[in-house]
Amino acid sequence: KMERFAGFMRQQALASRPTLQLRQLSFWTSMVNKLQGKRLVGSDNNGNKFWEIDDGGSKPRREIEYNQDMVEFDPLSVPAEWRMWAKGQLKTAPTPEEIARSEAIRANTLKLAHELDEEEAKRKVAVAAEAGPQAPSTWDPNQRN
Repeated sequence: KMERFAGFMRQQALASRPTLQLRQLSFWTSMVNKLQGKRLVGSDNNGNKFWEIDDGGSKPRREIEYNQDMVEFDPLSVPAEWRMWAKGQLKTAPTPEEIARSEAIRANTLKLAHELDEEEAKRKVAVAAEAGPQAPSTWDPNQRN
């Protein structure tokens, strides 16, 4: 029984190590970021993090730390406002309200485009119905004049 108990305790100790190592890694990562002048500006709903790095230049460098593996990454999963900020097109980081407003505008635009597509399809059907049945073609590509 004592051996089983010792085995159980070893398993518990091994199971708790990754958590401790992750905490230590997180601490050291944050220390390195501070030493490099790296400052977390924000994050998006997909878990991507946006950093500003002051390396002594005229303006700070901006970086995106993606939450996904780059093989599966879709650049359009990053909100347009954050992409604009990263490229330096926006001076300040976007607020959640700005992102939500832009998402609502995009959703409305997609809805209107879908409605226009449906109307165009109905119009084409109506035009085809007005034209009536088409006369069969009498031209035969195998027939010579």
